[in-house]
Amino acid sequence: MSAQLAPLSETRGYVGGKRTAAEREASVSPAYLRECLSYDAETGNFTWKHWPLSHFKSERYRRAWNMLHAGKPAGVPMTDGRIVINLDKGKWLAHRVAWAIQTGAWPVIAIDHIDRHHANNAFANLRECTLQQNQFNRAANKGAGTEAKGVCFDRRTGRYKAAMSLNWKTINLGRFDTIAEASRAYQEAAEKYHGEFANHEGIIP
Repeated sequence: MSAQLAPLSETRGYVGGKRTAAEREASVSPAYLRECLSYDAETGNFTWKHWPLSHFKSERYRRAWNMLHAGKPAGVPMTDGRIVINLDKGKWLAHRVAWAIQTGAWPVIAIDHIDRHHANNAFANLRECTLQQNQFNRAANKGAGTEAKGVCFDRRTGRYKAAMSLNWKTINLGRFDTIAEASRAYQEAAEKYHGEFANHEGIIP
């Protein structure tokens, strides 16, 4: 088989591993990924290709591997819904692999799933982003006590508190008598400061 590749993290495409980001990304090229995997940009699904002899010690190993894997789906879901692909003893995040195959380069920092469904790796659902922008588009906090993103119930005052994250700091937007008022305050602030990454999931009209 080919040389072992380090697994990838959310910011650099791997899950686990001890090498630096530069070393991990330098260990595999998009061209190598294209030799191994077929990526359907419309569905986001991966299948194993027939691997060439250069990936193996002998023709016998090549025939055995291709007979077992070629043409079959690649990738398994993790507990958080993201898909990982086991390749050369490493676990590679499928959305980052999709970006590398489609664009010819690894993402600089992170990849955001526009619809927030981590298993949907269709290329139209992926966009390059910073870690903070990725956080902007996360789902509403289920532990906040309301269904509105950016809104929680303040037991001390008996009112609804609106807050947002900006530059890794929490910005208080005020306290309101109703969820709808607090939600509107959050929505207006998110549209202004989060831009295209503003997530209105759970917003109360």
